[in-house]
Amino acid sequence: MLEILSNKNYRIFLIGVLFNDAALILSPMIMGWVMLTISDSPLMVGMAAGLGGFGLALFSPFTGALIDRLNKKNVMIVALLCQSLISLIFGILLFVDFIKVWQLLIIAFCGGAVGSIRLTCKLAIPAELVREDQLLRASATNFFSITIMAIFAPLYGGWVLKEIGFAYAPWSACTFLVLSALIMSRIKEINSPEIQYGNTYLIDLVEGIKNLVSNKKVRVLILIVLTSETFGWSVEAMLPIIAREELGVDSVGLGYLMAAGAVGASVTSLMISLIPDVKNKGLMVTVGLTGFGLFLVLFSISDIFWLSTILLACTYGFGLCYETSINTMLQITVPPRMRGRVLSFQTFGWGFSGMAGFMTGAVALMFGAPIAIAAGGSVVAIQGVRTARNMFRIGTTHLSR
Repeated sequence: MLEILSNKNYRIFLIGVLFNDAALILSPMIMGWVMLTISDSPLMVGMAAGLGGFGLALFSPFTGALIDRLNKKNVMIVALLCQSLISLIFGILLFVDFIKVWQLLIIAFCGGAVGSIRLTCKLAIPAELVREDQLLRASATNFFSITIMAIFAPLYGGWVLKEIGFAYAPWSACTFLVLSALIMSRIKEINSPEIQYGNTYLIDLVEGIKNLVSNKKVRVLILIVLTSETFGWSVEAMLPIIAREELGVDSVGLGYLMAAGAVGASVTSLMISLIPDVKNKGLMVTVGLTGFGLFLVLFSISDIFWLSTILLACTYGFGLCYETSINTMLQITVPPRMRGRVLSFQTFGWGFSGMAGFMTGAVALMFGAPIAIAAGGSVVAIQGVRTARNMFRIGTTHLSR
């Protein structure tokens, strides 16, 4: 980890990512709590998350082809500034007390669309700055930044929502995004990629899709992402409902709950960043995926606040284990010129966690949020066991560039 942090450009990137991740954590928390306050409907909370995920999934494949043709740093800066504008408008609507449910849904979709660019660039830039043998630790450090911000940002966001006012929460996110863009502009040594003669944007996009279909390793990994995001990480959309309806806490309590999950994820990411490179990353995927599903089920059963925080910390810890491993395996499986397009399919999968809000919101409305979370966790745990043999084989196979 110290060797990676000795890289000046990577240090600048990591500092910029910290502010980006603070906004990344704040935005869905603010959206969920504001929507729940205005509509008092689990279905609408799920719909807001679903539209955000739909925007993320819809634009991610196009984003991958885009950043493989352009300077990733410059694309990231533009996306950060666009996202800051969305947060600014969100805050203004709250400040003048003119916010409506349909406006929240549009903001959620636009945030997801721009987020497809931010997330894909965030995943792809480290490989431009470190060696391949450092990539697992760099990926873990990259995820570590979001887990650190996920500890403090919800606490800050919950306090702002309760004590200062709803409008100041998205304005805080806007400030963080602008700071991130300014810091990212200081990164050197990220050059624009060489584009093969005669290749158009459409050709690059089709090539990325063909690689996904023909490359079995990539296909298996993306399928795991799609399933776990759809049935597992949809828990994030239900956290405001769990906090208020099941645990009896306010926005500050929601902040503590989210921060607890982030503590578990940060411990895992720190451990991965400190250990030597793991040869069988498929084993990490299996252990992480199965543990993630099992602890989701346990979390859904608990109605005690302190116990729920511990269980959510364990849940996110196992989730970070498999997410980091999949991210690393994807990057070292394909040539550098294809990296953006392949990683865009991972962010495409992340969009499914938001889109699953449609499903989990409907299930929560009919049967309750705990049932929705338990059902999803069961599916993820079963998938972890079912794909274990395949993951062991993929994990021990040499992944060439």
